[in-house]
Amino acid sequence: MSRKLIATAAALVVLAGAVALTAQADPSPPTGLTPAVYAAAVTEICANALLFGGTHQIGTREGALEVAADIRDSSRRRLSQVAAFPAPPGEARAVVQWLALEQRLADTYARNYVRIYDLIYDLIVAPSTPAHYAQAASRLQVLVHAADPLRRAAAVPEQQLGVPDCIGG
Repeated sequence: MSRKLIATAAALVVLAGAVALTAQADPSPPTGLTPAVYAAAVTEICANALLFGGTHQIGTREGALEVAADIRDSSRRRLSQVAAFPAPPGEARAVVQWLALEQRLADTYARNYVRIYDLIYDLIVAPSTPAHYAQAASRLQVLVHAADPLRRAAAVPEQQLGVPDCIGG
């Protein structure tokens, strides 16, 4: 390769890095993002996302409610950062669909975290029969897998946009 081509490629890499840094430092998002730049910006926000980030007391309903609030808050924070970036040309519908599915996933995880706590708590404090345990096991199975259809649906626009899961679930 010629030196001019290498210098041009290096300048483009530096420019792309500057755009990514500016996007994080400047609240006004860049316009006219290519699909690759959009995917990189979203990946920067969503990579290694945790379902919740704080520390919480476990073993109490109050703690379960705090975890649920943290799931909603941390997800909303990441998704609002993503929503600040304009969709690549022709991908607005996929972006809107993906963001809506991710928010529904976060809400499902948060709601079911509390429901799972309640189910386990009821098993501990209430006298139970083998039939009650079997019913609770079935209910637990439903709660644990309640988000699966949303997760599968979100995978479609994730693949189309080249972005990772942004919830951490």
